[in-house]
Amino acid sequence: MPLFRRKSPSSANNCSGAYFMLKLCGLLLFAFLSALSVTGEEVSSAQRAAPEPFPFKERFQEEFHNLFEMLAVEYPPFRDRLTEQDVERALTAVMETLESGVSVERNGSKKPSGDFGRTTRNQPAVRLSNGIVYLRLDTIEPQDVSGLLRLLKTEQKGMILDLRSCSSGSGADLASRLSRFLAENHGVTGIHTAILTGPETRGAAEILASMLTTSRKGIRIGESTAGEPYPRKTVTVSTRKWQVPVPPEGAETVRYGRLMPQIAIPSGPQAPYDRVRAEQYASSGDRCLSRAADLLISLDLLDKKGLKK
Repeated sequence: MPLFRRKSPSSANNCSGAYFMLKLCGLLLFAFLSALSVTGEEVSSAQRAAPEPFPFKERFQEEFHNLFEMLAVEYPPFRDRLTEQDVERALTAVMETLESGVSVERNGSKKPSGDFGRTTRNQPAVRLSNGIVYLRLDTIEPQDVSGLLRLLKTEQKGMILDLRSCSSGSGADLASRLSRFLAENHGVTGIHTAILTGPETRGAAEILASMLTTSRKGIRIGESTAGEPYPRKTVTVSTRKWQVPVPPEGAETVRYGRLMPQIAIPSGPQAPYDRVRAEQYASSGDRCLSRAADLLISLDLLDKKGLKK
């Protein structure tokens, strides 16, 4: 029996066809790879492009129109009793539901734009005997931002950032510098920061608290904030005047509204700075500050024992 069989004509034709297809595929693959190497930068740029925003307006208009078409058939008394005042009520309700910070301007509802509240001078940071740094900000100015960023970058044990009386400062300077700092230190664990907030926390302080907690650089303790992180401007649409938020550059993701605490502490006295420096805050009845100190001590202990993931 011969070791090799002679190929039949049909087998030879099949082999020739397979060889031709393989060669054609190889040429096409080579051409594709060549084109990819030339246009690779353009493809990469297109892939990095931000996704298109959801067409909310078109979808909402369509759904709202369909809803009222149904009401005209199924519930005509409701549709027929609606008035001009209901238009404003409905628009306002939609904006409130979306937590947009946009509202109809009424008499006395417009507040002056710019910084909020009083201007004061901050006291220097205090290092407590347990190694935790206490920093109370009653205003946020450029020099205060520099000191805060330095502490966030260099401190090791923990920091209490007291913003309960912070109602003024430069939100624009803070937002731009803090956003760059967070971008440069993305993924860096950093220190544990307890951020104390309350009803008097507003403006730049709300921007600071929101950006730090969103980036997982801190936890909010205390009460809800004032809900006025930045100014609003008046825009006229048809016959109505609307107050529209104007977030500073770097704070576009900060929503206009109250910040809720992640650890709620009922209202109580804020320990005076001198008593904190003398480490007498526990006897002052400042439960918010005492809770923050206990939390940071516990977190530091877990870090040292390697028990915290």
